[in-house]
Amino acid sequence: FTVFVDGVPYDWSLDQIRQHFAEQCGDVTDVRAPTWQDSGRLRGYAHVSFSSLKAREKALKLDGSKVGKKGRYLKIEPAKAAGAGGKSLTQDIEGKRRLFVKNLPYDASEEDIAGLFKKCGKVVEIRIPHHAGRSKGFAYVEFAKPEGLKAAMEMEP
Repeated sequence: FTVFVDGVPYDWSLDQIRQHFAEQCGDVTDVRAPTWQDSGRLRGYAHVSFSSLKAREKALKLDGSKVGKKGRYLKIEPAKAAGAGGKSLTQDIEGKRRLFVKNLPYDASEEDIAGLFKKCGKVVEIRIPHHAGRSKGFAYVEFAKPEGLKAAMEMEP
């Protein structure tokens, strides 16, 4: 019984979100709201879970309500199931062979990256973009066959 809430005031805390929905809707079982790494402030959206369908329905009726000092409007809608995005992964990568890999250490070499993906299939090319003589922290890995890309996408992080 979860809703997605957009427009959460940036200066609110998890407790304030919980309190707002508990007062208006009923028993809140969980609040998940990402924060910015540098400031720790909320990013402006959250998932709020309730103990009953009735409480969730009350929350959905709060769509468009005005909150906070700056008068932000909440956009509230039913939460999508985890992983419920557009196309399935297999449809999206069908016939493709190139993988974009991000968050790499700046000192990662082509050999290091090849070692990570060798169990997926034959790697024909690894390209690590550089700027000012230093890696940008990402790479492109091209496999000989689309099955290599599929195997890489199914790897555990």
